[in-house]
Amino acid sequence: MKKIVLSAAVVFAAFAAQAQLHNPLQTTIGGTMHQDAHPVFFGSHAITNGVWVTSTDHITLNLWDVITITPITDNDAATFDDQADYNSGLQVGSPNTYAIQSNRVYDVTVGTSASTFSVSNTDNFNMYSEGDNATMPASVLKLHATAPAGSGSVQSMFGGSSNYGSLAVYTAGTYSLGNGDGPGTGHGALLISDGQPGGSRSFTSTLRAEPGWNYVGGTYTIDVVYTAAQE
Repeated sequence: MKKIVLSAAVVFAAFAAQAQLHNPLQTTIGGTMHQDAHPVFFGSHAITNGVWVTSTDHITLNLWDVITITPITDNDAATFDDQADYNSGLQVGSPNTYAIQSNRVYDVTVGTSASTFSVSNTDNFNMYSEGDNATMPASVLKLHATAPAGSGSVQSMFGGSSNYGSLAVYTAGTYSLGNGDGPGTGHGALLISDGQPGGSRSFTSTLRAEPGWNYVGGTYTIDVVYTAAQE
């Protein structure tokens, strides 16, 4: 008889423990029992759900595609006044650094404003003489460029250790990317491709003039146009 009573007591105790595990969490505050509603059970621990509210502010940012190109210096010149200058050519001014800011991948083209130089004060400020040649083509100008990391790849004809490429003629008009690989024709020659977005990109351009002995003395001028455009 004692064995039967003992077994019943063990079963009753186990049932009571199981029932307590699934009861709502109970706490005693100031001697009064409080029951929290809707507890969440994790294993053998109960955590009561909290109460909260939210308020949402919907934010809209309108970003335009923007690109800028700014020369550090311009208006360069070179003076040919002895045999060595005509034989070897001269660097035109100092290397120029162009700063670029763009929020998209970009390309840069370069070209001259015309196919020939404008000329004045020919033949050392005298009038033309018979046989004088003052028609100097833009191809007399050569260009070499370098770009730091992230500023794009300089095309081989203008890059490398000392490559100087002749300039093509810039033509104004609607910009065209052409197959997504760079600017289309009509804007001079592709100088830099796949420049990366950033607020402090740049490249450096060095110009040389190699007119040889073919042109009469005078003041020859032409513009070099750099075009930065997003892909």
